[in-house]
Amino acid sequence: MLYSGFCAGFGTCFGLVTGRALSAMVPVRHLYLKCCGEVFGGVLLSLCFGLAAGWHLTPADNISYVAVFTAMALLLIECYQYYQYYLSIPVTLIDESMREKENGAQSFPTNLTLMDFAGDEEYYSMHHIFLAHEAVYLLVFSLVEAVRNQNRTLERLLFWLHSVKTHASSEDCAVFLVGTHRDSVTSLQRQDVATFLSKNLYRSTCFSSLLVLNADHTPLFPVENSKPVDEDMICLRDAIWTMTQQANYVRRQLPIRWLKFLEVMKRTEKPIISLDNLRQECSQIGLENEEEFYDVLTTFDQAGDIIYQGNDETLKNYVVLDPQLLVDAMAKITCPQPTHIGMPKYVEHLTLLEKKGIVRSDFIHSAVAQLNIDEPSVLLKLLVAYDMLCPLGEEADCDPGHTTYLVPSRLPEYNPKLHRSLSERHGDDDQIFYIDFETFNPDVVYTRVVARCLALCKVKEKTHTRTHVFRNVGCFNVANRFWFTIEPMRPAPDQNVLKITVTSATGSNPFDLLGMLHDILEAIRRRDFPNMSYTSGVCCPFEAPHSDYTEPERIHVLKLAGSGEMFPNESHPLMFLCCGREHQVARAMSTAVSRRSRPQTQLQYSHIQQLALLLDPPRVLGNDWKGLADHLGYGVTEILNFQRTESPTMALLIDYGTKVDKFEAARKITEGLELLGRLDAVAVMTANVNRGVSHDEDK
Repeated sequence: MLYSGFCAGFGTCFGLVTGRALSAMVPVRHLYLKCCGEVFGGVLLSLCFGLAAGWHLTPADNISYVAVFTAMALLLIECYQYYQYYLSIPVTLIDESMREKENGAQSFPTNLTLMDFAGDEEYYSMHHIFLAHEAVYLLVFSLVEAVRNQNRTLERLLFWLHSVKTHASSEDCAVFLVGTHRDSVTSLQRQDVATFLSKNLYRSTCFSSLLVLNADHTPLFPVENSKPVDEDMICLRDAIWTMTQQANYVRRQLPIRWLKFLEVMKRTEKPIISLDNLRQECSQIGLENEEEFYDVLTTFDQAGDIIYQGNDETLKNYVVLDPQLLVDAMAKITCPQPTHIGMPKYVEHLTLLEKKGIVRSDFIHSAVAQLNIDEPSVLLKLLVAYDMLCPLGEEADCDPGHTTYLVPSRLPEYNPKLHRSLSERHGDDDQIFYIDFETFNPDVVYTRVVARCLALCKVKEKTHTRTHVFRNVGCFNVANRFWFTIEPMRPAPDQNVLKITVTSATGSNPFDLLGMLHDILEAIRRRDFPNMSYTSGVCCPFEAPHSDYTEPERIHVLKLAGSGEMFPNESHPLMFLCCGREHQVARAMSTAVSRRSRPQTQLQYSHIQQLALLLDPPRVLGNDWKGLADHLGYGVTEILNFQRTESPTMALLIDYGTKVDKFEAARKITEGLELLGRLDAVAVMTANVNRGVSHDEDK
């Protein structure tokens, strides 16, 4: 009996395997025939194999139940494995493709997804999140506007070409320059625009490998978008199709079961899904291997179908299955409509957004509620992680309805006539750094740097306070160690830089701040601008000509670190050569006054007079009389009372001199001034000022 059961079980396995091999010859469209052929063919072959091995049919009372159960169990296991294998293959898609191939199609069907980006400047900072690494780009502009102002059109096209180049990781990336309203201009004007683009874009820039030429060997594809059928539009479509079919990333061979991921995307109703939930969904279609799962995410992310950032601590836990959702959410926030809130609140929110670029969380939640998202908090977290929003004033005891967010893309322009002067806050001894982006416009990078710097400074700014962050300049205070401004500049037509002016407190090295900014910029580059290049350093002190160029208006940046490089942390001086001229950059921090050498003196009225001249003017870093009052233990009410006097410093020091011993007062004041970094005021206290003790006591 045991021998018969073994023969039956082995025969069943052999029969099912052989049946699968034979059924594979049947076309996939006859699915039921394949299943029947596998099962029944396997059973018949197993019986034949059993008979050949010496097993014979016997009466029912002599049948070995072990053999029967073994055969049935092996049959069910094999059928389950075949069912799992069937689920991992897009049978319907393969069948349709083979049918089209049999009908004479030259290639397998290809689906093209068209994504339309808004051209408004409010959306510039968002485009880089959605630009795919492997795609065909169409830069659409009006021929009427190009004829009217060619330089303006060239500037906008250069902006978009630089944006595409920072993301194009494939050699097959192609860009079509499409000019609309063809019939609104003459043929001679169209030819002038085509010649202008060929001269200033195709021949004079580094974009010749990206631009596609038409039949006239110019990069312009004119179309008339007002006609339902246009011959030039058909030619453009054929050119796009031809370029797509020739791309290597289209002809790249991938496992067939990866196409089932598209079905998972359609089946999942949530536009944003956590990584763990998506992994569970993919395990049901055969993507159980973790390495293969991440390969699928990377492939579809490069194609632009999804958004997944595996190198970000927050974004790596989520997958955006519908990238259009982020665009819609930011459109609701940055360009609100008075449809979801009352008109008074709408006017209040819109005024706050336009004047300061700030929105409240209740406004964000009401705007996002129109998108029918199950978890709006997850969307808000993603917008913050992508630097589209920057949280302000998030205290634990703060009402969630009054929490505020900064929208970097809607920051107002800095106007010296309307806002406080920011240049007056820096002195001649400040350190100036530059980050050179060459021809790339860093405005979209600047908005992300602003968001990171605000998080670095831990800003808790209410909507009624004066903001120091604008679209074209930003001022930040890092723990009272550094006060620095970041300002986008364009010193030359082919050079764009970020100018960083740093005021450092005593004991702080401004190069440490540049290192922090370099790390921030590197994190932004790796995530949003993978092919962007820049140079961080100091300005060359020599006049033109320089090593790389001779234009006098350009800023020659002596490189300390570049894109993809670590910022040097050596403290020794750095030597640079420019056209045979040597320049040394010292990286030593400013030194503080040694407390051991502090002379023992008492607080005198002459000290108070001189300190009032130094400490009465307000300082950005807070190292004025208010900072000293805080160090001496005065509260907010007392500081406000001092502020109402003609000289707050004199009122403060005279009051403090009446509370403690004059020697102790001088010691505490000197100690506070040292901690505030006011070496000029410390010099007053440590100087041998002796104008008569009796005169001071009378005062």
